[in-house]
Amino acid sequence: MPELAVAADAAWNEAAALLHDDFASFAACCFRALNPRTRFVMNWHVEVMTGKLAAVREGRIRRLMICVPPRHLKSLLASVCFRRGVWATIRARRSYAPVTRRTSPTNCRAIAGAS
Repeated sequence: MPELAVAADAAWNEAAALLHDDFASFAACCFRALNPRTRFVMNWHVEVMTGKLAAVREGRIRRLMICVPPRHLKSLLASVCFRRGVWATIRARRSYAPVTRRTSPTNCRAIAGAS
């Protein structure tokens, strides 16, 4: 029985490392946590947005404007997933602009509870 526990711990650590390193996987996990009955479909525009947001997190991009039509996950990715991802990885830095939408704090708390 201890071998199964070790294997499960190793799988959990690998999944946690993937979510920490790959922002697209983290965004998909956040989407599933917030919308459990809706199927998440990764598309090229989501990959581009998550790649650019990951570059912002790493400091390679200082300013980013996302211009896509409504209902293409830009608010979820930039306002909810990005904030939670940055707060989870860099806890010491707390100089982010206040949340403007009323649903964003609730979504961030829901993601925090799910992860």
